[in-house]
Amino acid sequence: MTQVLDVYLCDHRAAMLTRLGPSRYRLEYLPEWVDHPEAVPASLSLPLVPRRHEGAVVSDFIDNLLPDNAEVRERWAVDAGLESSEPFGLLGSYGQDVAGAIQFVPAGAEINRDGQMTPLRRIDVARRIRMIRDDVTLWHDPASSTGRFSLGGAQAKFALAQIGGEWFDPSGTRPATHIFKPKVQRQTDGELVEFVTMRAAELLQLSVAEVSVESFDTEHSLVVCRFDREPVGAGFGRIHQEDLAQALAVPRLRKYEDDGGPGYRKILSLLDSLGDREDSAVSKENFVKGLIYSWMVLNTDAHAKNYSLQLFPGGAMLAPLYDVSSLIPYVNPAGDTNSEMSQAFGRTKLSMRVASSYEAASIGGLEWRGVARDAGLNANAVMNWATVVADLLPGAISTAASELPANLQTDTIGLYSERIGTRATQVQRTLS
Repeated sequence: MTQVLDVYLCDHRAAMLTRLGPSRYRLEYLPEWVDHPEAVPASLSLPLVPRRHEGAVVSDFIDNLLPDNAEVRERWAVDAGLESSEPFGLLGSYGQDVAGAIQFVPAGAEINRDGQMTPLRRIDVARRIRMIRDDVTLWHDPASSTGRFSLGGAQAKFALAQIGGEWFDPSGTRPATHIFKPKVQRQTDGELVEFVTMRAAELLQLSVAEVSVESFDTEHSLVVCRFDREPVGAGFGRIHQEDLAQALAVPRLRKYEDDGGPGYRKILSLLDSLGDREDSAVSKENFVKGLIYSWMVLNTDAHAKNYSLQLFPGGAMLAPLYDVSSLIPYVNPAGDTNSEMSQAFGRTKLSMRVASSYEAASIGGLEWRGVARDAGLNANAVMNWATVVADLLPGAISTAASELPANLQTDTIGLYSERIGTRATQVQRTLS
């Protein structure tokens, strides 16, 4: 196995990643990249300076580029003929299309700038969806030599490119433009709940990734438009990004605050350090709104890896929200009354602590005013915004749910639409 990978950023050879030993790596930027007018760092945790980066900060960064599921990693290693599922080897085989504008190729090898866009029939996409529903480790199509990619996270997914309404399997440096998430493990209709929650957030004018639910033959999938891709000429280019676990040098196994990951104050401190003051202020406002919305809809998975930064020369901004879902249809109350339902909602624990508690019922207007002040925002303006969103939330959820086709109007979605009124009333009361 090669011990050095060339690292490309924004289509330029930018650094070398060297394997020093098992899970021990060194990243060294090339002088010409450090001096380049369009230069961005691989990560805010790996500053763009002419020195070597070594240790956990490097290994954690590249580890966060890969799927969380160990079985997926092992399968990829076997398919690529590797001796282990160590991140270095996996990125040497699957690192030409990852999150952001970073790419990895074996040292000295020519990056495949040609690549292909293999057209897929809708029945082909349906087959991919069916395969991953049956086997959540099957992120890649074993019948295809194209479409090798790597994405972080726990949910089963695959990536395709869309051009002119048609779907393609990209290879080489051709980037995927959309992420398909057909199934959420251990949550019936989880992909539909995520669509409704994300689409409602868009209707409420939060900054979120564009989502849709697409049907292919007899199958369907949540489809997320990638915000780290942009149209360039007749094709697409990459926008560099990283999640907040990478930016803060946090191991993926510590993405939750309760496991030692960053809380909201640490994230606000990072956003406060971004280059441009206006970009920093907008990022902090969007982050706080995302936190409040997650509290309203009981999004219990809003950890450090589910927020990202977009990096550009001289600065960075919080990326649109993504992976925003809800536990509301899955909560099990003690009985059928609104009071019992509200109690169950209140006991739900969020992924980041606000004040001294993770429990939704312990967080209200006083605590959110404190968060707003910590972010340097006008607390009255934030509370006015939150009150309006709480008023509009049931209607937004109902509208988003109505956009699903008739065959996907499931009992889970019906329960979500039915319960959101109780949760919204609870939120309104708590805010006041």
